[in-house]
Amino acid sequence: METDKLVQSHNNFIILFFASVVIVQLFVLPFADFKFYWVFVLAGFIFTTILLFLNRLDERRHLTRLRTLILFGGNLYVFLLNILYPDIPFLLYLLFPIIFAFVYNHTRTTVILVSLTISQLALLYFLFHEFYLTIDHTRLVSHYVFLLLMVLILTVLFVFRVGPEWKRLFVENKRKEEQLTSKDGYLHLFFEHAQDAIAVFSLDLRIITVNPAFETMYGWKKGECQGKKIQLYPDSELRGVVQRNERVKQGESFHLRTKEMRKDRTLFDAEMTIAPIYNQQQEIIAISVIARDITDKLQAETLKMDAIKLKAIGEIAASVAHEVRNPMTAVSGFVQMMNDDPANPYRHFTEIMSEEIKRINLIASEFLIFSKPNIKKTGEFDIEQALLEVVNLFEDEFQMRKIKCPIHLAEHQSYIFGNEESVKQVFINLLRNALEALSDAGTLRIKNRIISDQLSIEISDNGSGMNSEALEQLFEPFYSTKEDSAGLGMVITKKIIYDHKGKIEVASNPGTGTVVTLTFPIAKMKPLAS
Repeated sequence: METDKLVQSHNNFIILFFASVVIVQLFVLPFADFKFYWVFVLAGFIFTTILLFLNRLDERRHLTRLRTLILFGGNLYVFLLNILYPDIPFLLYLLFPIIFAFVYNHTRTTVILVSLTISQLALLYFLFHEFYLTIDHTRLVSHYVFLLLMVLILTVLFVFRVGPEWKRLFVENKRKEEQLTSKDGYLHLFFEHAQDAIAVFSLDLRIITVNPAFETMYGWKKGECQGKKIQLYPDSELRGVVQRNERVKQGESFHLRTKEMRKDRTLFDAEMTIAPIYNQQQEIIAISVIARDITDKLQAETLKMDAIKLKAIGEIAASVAHEVRNPMTAVSGFVQMMNDDPANPYRHFTEIMSEEIKRINLIASEFLIFSKPNIKKTGEFDIEQALLEVVNLFEDEFQMRKIKCPIHLAEHQSYIFGNEESVKQVFINLLRNALEALSDAGTLRIKNRIISDQLSIEISDNGSGMNSEALEQLFEPFYSTKEDSAGLGMVITKKIIYDHKGKIEVASNPGTGTVVTLTFPIAKMKPLAS
């Protein structure tokens, strides 16, 4: 495709040639033996002036219009000259517009101009063929000299003016072509090696292409999804997706957080940039989507907010616990004295007071956990062994209530780094909660598995389960569905797990039970003893 600069250069060259011819005609005018020859000189002058004026308009759309005017205007000028002054040399002048058309290298224009010139030559021959046969060839010497002069002017202009300019443009275009090739290569490398998932969609939302990161993130292979409409979002996002797609087709771009869906229909949090793709005519031809999995990022943000919240609660709890325990120590002593007095007429009430004081001390002790350093005594320990020791603590209750507790352990012993007693407290809290939710003869399952460098421990029951409201508030401080609880058990559990750089996830439905999944980073592993 011609560049604007190249068309401009061709226009300049041909207009300069026309101007040179007009100047030569002005010198020849006094010696011309044609009647009204000055009219053609004047017409050529006016035509060249118009071309010069239009050439100064630096607008893209004028370049091709000027080219058309130069070629067909020049052709018309020479044709009228042949009509009024039929002569053999003037017929040769009709070749100049064709030569210029070849210079432009514009196929359609050249074909039209050649066809027009052939038709004109046929018409001129039909009108003046008898006259052409009677021409005195000795009289044509001046015409041939003028024609030779025009060719000489054309040659000089090409050698000294146009040749260097075209060479410069050729070198510049070559450089730009190399830059474009380099840019395309860079974009290809970026597309193939980007960590973010990139997909290009047609306007009817069929996938045109995807990069390897997309295949990894969404689970769809390139060959599976090319040319197809694939649902990459949950049904709950359908309305928003449809609205965004329509607005993108109008030229809008979006940067947002949303839920996306993998091939296996699992969901993940994504940060997305959606934008239209334009062609050189600034028409929207496709839609680009860049997605980044921010599940870990959101979890980190949640952990950070939880840590800030727990720290604040810990500071308040420590202060409250100390302020409560000091006077309660004195009260507890007096109540104990009253209980030890055989003549105490209010023993029933003082015993209730004693039990409530113990409960207050228990709550105060839980408060103090927040004020302690994260982990004091740390080291590597066998987490499966710690889990089994905690399970043994509940063995009597299992048997008494006929609760089944199958345990499935991985093939390797897993050691984690941290405080063993704190982690045991986590297991105690979780097993106690599970037992409270289970009815007699229920089932409590414990299994673990190794995933890369992480140990996953799953504790599930088929108990009463929780509704969505209870599940959302499970880790909120002071929230509890039990009357005799301070609502800090799961908060403490979560804090201990986070102190060990682990994670906790809870899934539950009313009537079907609860599944708690713990994840800890593994410090080392050993094969299980046979």
